[in-house]
Amino acid sequence: SNKNTEPQSSDRLRILHLGFEDFRKPGSGGGAVRTHEINKRLAARHDITVLTSRYPGAVDRVEDGVRYVHIGRSWGYFCSILTYFAAVPFVALTRKADLIVEDFAAPFSSCLAPLWTRRRVIAMVQWLNAREKSTQYHVPFWIIEKIGLRVHKDFIAVSNDLSEQITAGNPKAKVHV
Repeated sequence: SNKNTEPQSSDRLRILHLGFEDFRKPGSGGGAVRTHEINKRLAARHDITVLTSRYPGAVDRVEDGVRYVHIGRSWGYFCSILTYFAAVPFVALTRKADLIVEDFAAPFSSCLAPLWTRRRVIAMVQWLNAREKSTQYHVPFWIIEKIGLRVHKDFIAVSNDLSEQITAGNPKAKVHV
């Protein structure tokens, strides 16, 4: 086959995307749709697995070439996210991957992937709102976000404003908008 149109098996990256929300989950947001749209395009050349939070009726599946694996418990929205964050390092370490993409997600923002894996990690940031969630829930989530900004090296941001917020938290960060 033509290498320009079809990758050879050795060219395929195994990408593990830590995307906390499945776009099929009722009430999911635009970030979950963004994640799916990007990954379905990457799936033409790479092997993509998304670790996502469990919800009632969730089914592990392959859709548009993207494998979805649901982790944690479906005990309501907040508990689902908390159990996802608790489980993700343990599940991720059992998966073969050349690259990990971590979506920053409320309420913590980061699951601090660079601290528990030696694999390359890229942080995908749609928002930084841990301070808002800290106020809402009276829990200092902002501390995890602050550490997350410092331990990641490579970021993808959805806006220039967000890029500036990231570099304010980590002047050494490499940010692509």
